[in-house]
Amino acid sequence: MIKKLALPSVIGKNVFLFLGGFVCFIIAFQIGIPLFAKAAVNISGKKELAGLPLTIMALGAILASIPFGKMADKVGRKLSGILSTLVIGIGFVVIAWGSSVSSFTIYLSGSVLIGAGMGGVHLFVLAVNDMFLPKRKGEASGLAMMAMYTGAVVGPALGGVMAGSYGFTYAFLIGCIFAALGLIVLLFVNPDPLEIGSHLEKYYPEWEEHSSAETKKELRIRNVVQIFRLYPIQVSFWSRILIHAPRFFLIVLVPIILTELGFSMAWVGILITVMGIGSFVVSFPIGRLADRFGRKMILFAGAMISLIAIAGAMYTVNIVLLVIVFLAIGFGFSAVNNVAPTMVADVTHPKERGKAMGFFGIASGAGAVLFPMLSSWVYGTLGPIYVSWIGAGIMLVIVLLLIPLHERAPGIYDNDWQKHDSAKFHLQD
Repeated sequence: MIKKLALPSVIGKNVFLFLGGFVCFIIAFQIGIPLFAKAAVNISGKKELAGLPLTIMALGAILASIPFGKMADKVGRKLSGILSTLVIGIGFVVIAWGSSVSSFTIYLSGSVLIGAGMGGVHLFVLAVNDMFLPKRKGEASGLAMMAMYTGAVVGPALGGVMAGSYGFTYAFLIGCIFAALGLIVLLFVNPDPLEIGSHLEKYYPEWEEHSSAETKKELRIRNVVQIFRLYPIQVSFWSRILIHAPRFFLIVLVPIILTELGFSMAWVGILITVMGIGSFVVSFPIGRLADRFGRKMILFAGAMISLIAIAGAMYTVNIVLLVIVFLAIGFGFSAVNNVAPTMVADVTHPKERGKAMGFFGIASGAGAVLFPMLSSWVYGTLGPIYVSWIGAGIMLVIVLLLIPLHERAPGIYDNDWQKHDSAKFHLQD
């Protein structure tokens, strides 16, 4: 039987360190969220360039995700995590320099580095997942996402306060300091999570492999294309992109709509914070529920909650109802967001899991690039009601994707591919 209450001490220490490094990493990035657009306008003098830094960062994260993942499979999670944290820290130094000398070129160069560093964000989720037994992968993802949402709540508030009190340059330098703290924390990780994930039986002596004969099969490590052919990977990838739609639809449009109706920006800030709180509150319970009831059920629940919330969002300006809508969007986003990396871990071996998790990073960046622009076009061209309808339709696609996914038990799938591409194998030399 698998013990559920306690992790081996060495694994518990490593999990704590990686979660601590992840919190620092996310705080560093999120410090800039309230600042990037405003600083870009201040430096360039052009309002139309306000969104350029974030677009560059999203594209940088997309391009760097797979390379960082491949690196994590070759040299381990620790070194890859340190490198991604170092890159984002240097990016904040450069962007602070650009802010201080009012150079838009230098400022955008820092944005490129921050985006590249964010390409390694999935490595932290991957590392925590590596260190848990298969029946606890949902719990592992829940812990990692709780760390991410902690940084997402703390970072923007800290960045806004620092910029208001000391200016943009010093606020960006605080981001560099948190990146340095994260890097220092990661230096104490030992052994590497890749080593633990590749030899779980060594660290969990009470764990008996259910199919020991199957583990002796020698199958070659799959490439990126072969991994993406696995249907659970495809479900994870597309769901991860699509779940961003309700979130970005509301983040982009609600400030415009509510301020036109006379609401203050304080209410807008409260609503966005409520969305973050909704994601944070359910992040760990969602992981445990995915381990108990299955990934498919949680994905379905998250998609339906988001569908119902976005369908009603544009039909009310009642602030109480809007709080409920934003809370529900946070719940749904967390449900799908947490299950996606868990499904990747379900069907891959640790030695190929890094590049598989690269899809997670690509999906995040793709959602961040696509849906802010789509929401603006829908609102400006078709009207606010269509925002609700199209947002709900996008969530319906996730539900349809789940129909062919056959999950016999949590993390165990009956699709034909699994008979031939088992995740349990020894590596060829």
